[in-house]
Amino acid sequence: LLCTMHYTACIWNVLGFSTFARSSFHTTWADIYEEDSEQFQDNVMVYASPLAEMVDHYLTAVFLVLSLITGLGLAQLPANYVEAFAFVALAVTNMTVYAWAVGGISGL
Repeated sequence: LLCTMHYTACIWNVLGFSTFARSSFHTTWADIYEEDSEQFQDNVMVYASPLAEMVDHYLTAVFLVLSLITGLGLAQLPANYVEAFAFVALAVTNMTVYAWAVGGISGL
């Protein structure tokens, strides 16, 4: 499950924060997330280094994936059709892996 969470977070991170995604689509989930963050914090995020920015983006994607895997609720909805398709594909994949893991545990 940890590997699935990691790879899913990486995919979700690429869909939201990559320059290709931001140039191809008008809005990504990351744009909306950053706007919401600025609204609540009343300032723009300034990172100490590129590594700190990368870690923040990764942890944000992990948070969204965990909310998707566990079904506890969605922190951010997809902002375009590509993200919506990826969201559905990731949800089905995560449900399948989760069901496989629970089935394997219950078979012991």
